[in-house]
Amino acid sequence: MPISLTGPITIACLVILGVFVYPWLLRRPAADGSGRGPGGWILVAIATAALIAIYGQFARDTQPQVLRWGLGALWAVAPVVAALIVLRIERR
Repeated sequence: MPISLTGPITIACLVILGVFVYPWLLRRPAADGSGRGPGGWILVAIATAALIAIYGQFARDTQPQVLRWGLGALWAVAPVVAALIVLRIERR
C-alpha cells in the first residue's frame, strides 16, 4: 500500500470505530442478560489496548519509546471519546 494512503485509511478506521462500532458496543447489555454490568465496555477496553499495541509496534523504529506509547494511547483513546460524545448526543 502506498505510504500516502496509510494516513487517510487510519483516520477513516478511527472515525468508523468512534462513530459506529464503539457506540454500538457500549450500548450492549451484560453477557449474562441481566442488563447490568460492563457489557461492551470490556470489548472496547480490549480493542483500545490492542490499538495501543499495534501503534507501538508500527512506530518502534521511528520514535522514542515514551513518545511511541504516549501517542499510541492518544490515538487509541480518541475513538472512545468520540463514542462517548455520540452516546451523549443520542440520549438527548
